[in-house]
Amino acid sequence: MPELAWPTPYLDVASALAIGALIGFEREKHKADEHLQGALGLRSFIIAALAGAVGALMTRAIDSPWPLVAVLLAVSGVVVASYVVEVSLDPRKSGATTELAAVATTALAALAVLGHRDMAVPLAVACAAALAFKKPLRRVVKGFDKADLLGMMKLLIASFIVLPLLPDRTLDPFDALNPYRLWLLVILITALGLVGYVAVRRFGARTGTLMTAVAGALVSSTAVTLSLARHAAAVDGNAVRPAAGGILIGWSVMAGRIAVLLVAVNPSLLVLLWPVLLALILPAMAGAAWLLLRPTGAAAPAAAPVGDGMAGDGVASDGAASDGGAGNGAARVSAAVANPFSLGPAIRFAGLMAVIMFASALAERYLAPEALVAVGALSGLADVDAITVSMAERSLAEAARLDVAAAAIVAAALVNTGVKYGLAATAGGRVMARLLAPATAVSLLAALAAAWLRL
Repeated sequence: MPELAWPTPYLDVASALAIGALIGFEREKHKADEHLQGALGLRSFIIAALAGAVGALMTRAIDSPWPLVAVLLAVSGVVVASYVVEVSLDPRKSGATTELAAVATTALAALAVLGHRDMAVPLAVACAAALAFKKPLRRVVKGFDKADLLGMMKLLIASFIVLPLLPDRTLDPFDALNPYRLWLLVILITALGLVGYVAVRRFGARTGTLMTAVAGALVSSTAVTLSLARHAAAVDGNAVRPAAGGILIGWSVMAGRIAVLLVAVNPSLLVLLWPVLLALILPAMAGAAWLLLRPTGAAAPAAAPVGDGMAGDGVASDGAASDGGAGNGAARVSAAVANPFSLGPAIRFAGLMAVIMFASALAERYLAPEALVAVGALSGLADVDAITVSMAERSLAEAARLDVAAAAIVAAALVNTGVKYGLAATAGGRVMARLLAPATAVSLLAALAAAWLRL
């Protein structure tokens, strides 16, 4: 049976008209909801798309761009005239979104007919979505202040202007420091922090200890540990148990973040290390569940700002605190994480990662391969992400054996967990130390056993 198919020109024109109908339908609905008189609607957008399609067909027929240029200018002129008339009739009208959408519809319809249907249709969907999500987009924008906007611009500059300018090769005699890869991984770490930052800004102060721990630990689990421990010590004893549960959740997130970094850089290491990471996560999560689900008789405290941590397995610094409260007997906890758009912490992280990479290269060159494990343990005093990325990079480039790189990451994670327990015990007091001790001990012993069996 012969296959039925439309000729390509008909499909192109049909796609162009569908583009006009899609965007026009959204504008017609907006026109009805806002009770707008005289605004461009469904028919106007279909006609604009038809004009773009005809202009593109004429351009293809005579192999000249001028018919399409004339159509675009004509549609733009009609749209401008319509806008001027509307403003004269209703001075309150200030936006020109619908008019711009009409010009975009004409151009997208022409693009579809010129043989770029696969690009024109997704762009039309994106245009219609941008029009339909007007209020949600405005709410998102209002949730960011001027400092966030400036920081976001800095991050975009770092990603799309600075990064392409960096050489993608090692510059030192030990083949350890690749500026391009180093900066790219810094951007990856910053993006992980962005997830936590947006979560806190989106859900606000009434999200409880779980949101505080998860979102904050995506930035720095050490900062979460210090924040919750210090605040629990400053208020009544009923605050200690939920704070300890939140701390354990933060530690679990740290192990999960290691897994994400390994997937991004060298998945072979994750295949080797997943039992160790699971051994770190499961006891901590079990301890957190026991601490958080067991009734305490009072609501949990509002968390102090997450950003007072000096060292951590991520980047944390000057966040602004948000207030918390209690309601309906449930714990309400908030945290202000570091602004992930700030390049200051990212640059400091890059420096630390470069030092660790260079130390790893020196150890590999002049010491036994096992010396990298000591480098990992030392770096774990301050950071886990840096040594994870460094070892993953070096093992990927075959500058370090896979098992040695894995052992260095394990050493860093174990040392970092021990350091955070010490910080929590010091800042939170004896009760905090006692509550965290079982899960900490089981996690460390289970991870050691898994590492011994796996490596």
